[in-house]
Amino acid sequence: MTQYERIKAQHPGTILLFRVGDFYETFSEDAELLSKELGITLTKRNNGGDQTPLAGFPHHALESHLPKLVRRGHRVAVCDQTEEPSEAKAQGRKVVEREITEVVTPGVTMSDNVLDQKRNNYICSLHFTGSTVGVAFSDISTGEFALSQLDRSELGGFLHSLMPAEVLINRKMKSAESLEVLDDFVITFQDEWLYEGEFGYDLLTEHFNTHSLKGFGVDHLEIAHVAAGSLLHYVKENQKKSLGQLRRLYAYQNADYMMLDEATKRNLELTTSLQEGNTDGTLISILDETCTAMGGRTLRKWVMQPLTTLRPIRERVNAVETLHLNHELRGTLREELDQIGDLERLISRICVGRANARDVRQLAMSLAQIPRIKMQIADQEDPLIARINEELKSLIDLQERINKAIVDEPPASIREGGIIRAEYSEELAEIRDIARNGKDYITSIQKQLVDETGIGSLKLGY
Repeated sequence: MTQYERIKAQHPGTILLFRVGDFYETFSEDAELLSKELGITLTKRNNGGDQTPLAGFPHHALESHLPKLVRRGHRVAVCDQTEEPSEAKAQGRKVVEREITEVVTPGVTMSDNVLDQKRNNYICSLHFTGSTVGVAFSDISTGEFALSQLDRSELGGFLHSLMPAEVLINRKMKSAESLEVLDDFVITFQDEWLYEGEFGYDLLTEHFNTHSLKGFGVDHLEIAHVAAGSLLHYVKENQKKSLGQLRRLYAYQNADYMMLDEATKRNLELTTSLQEGNTDGTLISILDETCTAMGGRTLRKWVMQPLTTLRPIRERVNAVETLHLNHELRGTLREELDQIGDLERLISRICVGRANARDVRQLAMSLAQIPRIKMQIADQEDPLIARINEELKSLIDLQERINKAIVDEPPASIREGGIIRAEYSEELAEIRDIARNGKDYITSIQKQLVDETGIGSLKLGY
């Protein structure tokens, strides 16, 4: 309990899931909250008269219970055992080492069980300076990262078009009366020092390994740099892993899009119906016939953030008309796209070390569709379709590398083995042969030694 209380104190405002053997356990207020939210029986420790409330669940139930807590706006710290009890005992310790392996929040998660397949999961950070708001937002599951600066009057419309899962602001704003615009969102307050000096700019240049942010076109957004620094710090602290998927930064031009406030969105039933509060009968439910999760997310963005500039509007309309008139091309493209997985989130999982062999196979299978898609649209004269064709990279070398290394149907867990093809590595093939034919291997060593020494009674113990 001393260890639990120390780790809990380091992560205030989170539900601490504390691994004890085959269970995740919670204590005190966390246990009462867990019992209420998940319907789990609340008990007492009853250890030497200890009446501390206790609630827990088997470790394999984490994937079903964690999403429920996060969707209800809770921050959850997962604390795992980092050694076996036998290791601790060998060193004369009664308590095994434990550490936080992940902090999952509404805006910081890579779990498929939490994420909506066809909706971005944005985390947004705000920094207020006079009448201007510096904004940074990111979807760490896809690698999107953007900066913007708005007038305070535009903030409500912007947030309701973005619909972030979590909003970060300076702790000193906690008592500000002008933040009613944030009432509909999950708010997390950050330490004041994160918003001081050049911290944000320095953290960004360090992350992107650049001397400045000029190459991204965001160097002039000084107020947004502060917001971006607090966002990047928060994600790094909670993910406990590399953020290699955040590889680019762009300036979000607010003037390029029409801002839709909550009342407008609700009355137009763009993504939520008035009566039921779900997607049935909404505009997005009628329009969305997309074949991929990436297409679904893009279409939702287009509906929630209508363009205001004529040129890109005409580009979209003309490209849609080209595909609308060419039934055969459209049908073939849909068949090809139907074979493509969620590349954005696949790549992000690989970047943070959360992918399994099936994810990597899915990546290769999805990439195999790209040359076929390029072939279908190669002779299209529409400027937007032609530009898309030019920008699509086939990545043949990567496909071949994956196909050579990984079996066609790998297991989900690396512990099961059998992921790498036998012919990929001579060393691996030899080790597998030893593992499968261990007795024969030792018999051959024994025979070799008998021949070398002439000792016919020589035996090997093993």
